[in-house]
Amino acid sequence: MSDTDTVMKEYMRDKATFADFFNFLIYQGDQIIKPEGLEILDPVAIALPHGRDGKIFSIQKQRDLLGKTTIMTDDRVAYIALGIENQSYINYAMPLRNLFYDVAYYLSQIERKNAARNLKGDEYLSNFSATDRLTPIITAVCYTGSDPWTGPRSLAEMFDVPDERIARFLPRYDLNVIAPAEIEDASFSKFHTELSLALKYVKYSGDKTKLRDITSGDARFRTLSRRTANMIRTVTHSDFHFSENEETIDMCQAIEDIRAEGRAEGRAEGRAEMRAEMQAEKLGMLAALVADGFVPIEEAAKRAGVSVEEILQAAGR
Repeated sequence: MSDTDTVMKEYMRDKATFADFFNFLIYQGDQIIKPEGLEILDPVAIALPHGRDGKIFSIQKQRDLLGKTTIMTDDRVAYIALGIENQSYINYAMPLRNLFYDVAYYLSQIERKNAARNLKGDEYLSNFSATDRLTPIITAVCYTGSDPWTGPRSLAEMFDVPDERIARFLPRYDLNVIAPAEIEDASFSKFHTELSLALKYVKYSGDKTKLRDITSGDARFRTLSRRTANMIRTVTHSDFHFSENEETIDMCQAIEDIRAEGRAEGRAEGRAEMRAEMQAEKLGMLAALVADGFVPIEEAAKRAGVSVEEILQAAGR
């Protein structure tokens, strides 16, 4: 798992952040899902349902994929948050991948239900009793790119449908995705944790002027938790630095530090470029004097600080 995967997964494992994410997605920010009511589930265990013959149903690849997710339940609904691979790039197979997570979890529910009971008849054959009910699952992607999500929004968009008459028989399976670029600025207030600041920063991470405006215009950016600051730094690949001893981070200052470093690097590059131009001009003048026979080759090389071969090459010999 990459550093980005690890940081994003750990960030989403905070129950308040996790609840905030799904409350925004499902309830437009209303505080319906309570952090204190959430229980963290082991995603790797979910990836390993067993059949009656004792064989493992899933493969290692499936275990690896689920190992990158954060799964919680409040006993009413199971929620799967995908910070997998951080989704900082567009995954054009995402609806199909999400479908796998849902199927794996539904199968694991059936396996757990049947672990301590003996089904008979039709119920045994179907591995599901007439009164069984599944806990619903809501799977969502937190996309941390600064551009809009341009991948498929449903499984239906991934099909090559040869005849429109069969389209209505195919499953749609819509993709749930939160993309910062698609959140209107006024809607960031519907979040109740620093997730709003993190996603707003991501949204404008490609626009340095706007980024400076939003960080200086919101006092919360001056006392950002190092947890959120580290998440922002990782997912946006920002070059700001902060001390390991700092409990809160002033993002305005961090951005100014980056700008100051950029200006210093620009001045250094400018000076280096000027020196290179002056050296090239000096070499050209000395080479011309050598070509005209006014200055000996050895003396010209010494004055230019180069080898005799370089003077000869510049003189066209």
